[in-house]
Amino acid sequence: DEDVAGKTVVGLSAWGLAEESGVRSGDTALIHGAAGGVGSILAQVLCGRGVRVIGLVTGEEKRKFVEALGADLVLNRAMSDVEGEIRESCPSGVDVIYDCVGQEVLSLNLAVNKPGGVWMYYGSTSGHPQFPGDRVLMSRLSLRGFVVFDFARQAEMWKQGTAYLAS
Repeated sequence: DEDVAGKTVVGLSAWGLAEESGVRSGDTALIHGAAGGVGSILAQVLCGRGVRVIGLVTGEEKRKFVEALGADLVLNRAMSDVEGEIRESCPSGVDVIYDCVGQEVLSLNLAVNKPGGVWMYYGSTSGHPQFPGDRVLMSRLSLRGFVVFDFARQAEMWKQGTAYLAS
């Protein structure tokens, strides 16, 4: 029961993040923690929708794992110039960022999210960042929080999400 519940929550989180972000085929998405439970499923969901996926991981084994999932570019966060690599790959910036890290990646997120882009915030493994109001305003970013348990109060979303996971 615990295993099924855990997998359902992780799967619904990944599906819900994709749905709530409004990401579309042809967009570019940056996934922090791409080798984790939510991140790895999210990478697969996005690849299946025709989204260009950039995954950030820690370690070579995780990099290989996320590449095997179909991500277009996978970078080790410990690299010296992650921002430069993302900018080289996506000069205009990424359309959507999926952030489960928080404080440690605040500067990177602000540097690579394209003007008018979306920043989905769903966790803070490194602490909650200070709200960068001036940067959000000047870049016209849409910053959205996401909590999967909200689906428990939205019967239609729960139904759609679990149907997706069952398919």
